[in-house]
Amino acid sequence: MTTSKATAVAPSVGNLGQAGLTNNLETMVTGVARSVKRKRMTSRRLKELAASLVEMEVDFIPDKRYQRKNAADEFQNDDVFDYLETTPPERKESLSHEASEMASRVAQMPLLSPDNEQKYFSQMNYLKFRFNQLRSRIDPDQPDRTLVLEADRTIRHAYVVRDLLIRSNMRLVISVTKKFVTSQMSFDELFSDGVLALMQAVEKFDIGRGYRFSTYAYYSVSRSMYRFTKRLRKRMLTVDTFDRDLGEEKPAEALWPEQTWSTVSKTLTEMITQLDEREQWIIRQRFSLDEPGKTPTYKALAEKLGVCNERVRQLEKRALLKLRNMQESAQLDDLVATLPV
Repeated sequence: MTTSKATAVAPSVGNLGQAGLTNNLETMVTGVARSVKRKRMTSRRLKELAASLVEMEVDFIPDKRYQRKNAADEFQNDDVFDYLETTPPERKESLSHEASEMASRVAQMPLLSPDNEQKYFSQMNYLKFRFNQLRSRIDPDQPDRTLVLEADRTIRHAYVVRDLLIRSNMRLVISVTKKFVTSQMSFDELFSDGVLALMQAVEKFDIGRGYRFSTYAYYSVSRSMYRFTKRLRKRMLTVDTFDRDLGEEKPAEALWPEQTWSTVSKTLTEMITQLDEREQWIIRQRFSLDEPGKTPTYKALAEKLGVCNERVRQLEKRALLKLRNMQESAQLDDLVATLPV
């Protein structure tokens, strides 16, 4: 298998959705994101590649067949590249506009036949098994060029097969997502969670159990989406209760001495300015610091930033953690503890 062929025929599930989600999913699906110029690889690049491969932890589903002498002939072939070259992405006219648009982004492949499903799951896990064998022999300080490049090709090959298995089951995610969509839960948000669940299911599925992957994947995606919606409903209930209680109470400004409130407000403002630009903007929007009003959703902020919903959550979480650390150094706890609330 040539490197150029692997690169050309490996479209990523990362084409899904917004720009940020594209980056996140592409990294997870393709595994090794950067390309390596084999002909011009310097000793330094070789060592860097060797070190990154040694640090990779790749799980696989074991199979006695992988121990056979002819296992490489059976599982380490280029069939998947031929399949990708000859099988165009599928389009479904019967899908809703939103689901159809999402399906076109991920360029879903036709559902695999039972034989192909067995073949590609076996091949993916064998390639991961083979990669672990090669990785264990790599010396990052004095790497063998042939060994390192073979290990790199093997793991890339494994991720191409994994990519196909994911894209071939996208219709299942779309089907489950449509059942959970409500006025409070958008298709985009639920679909993103479903794709992540599907990717994990591909990693964990064991063909030796004797049932189709769709059975296992449907259960995994549905369970993940149920938990996701349950967390979201709980959070919405908490926010509603907080807003209701807040409306019944006196504002903090009326309870705190004006000078103390001014000190706390000034300190918080200074702390926020120490965050990076995106974190500042997210905190101000999520807590309505610039102008009172309805708190924007993660989806609304994600669209403005050009990232995925999950990335906005991560940035908010990181910003709040920074503020908590600053709070400790600013001794705000001691100040707030003295207030008559």
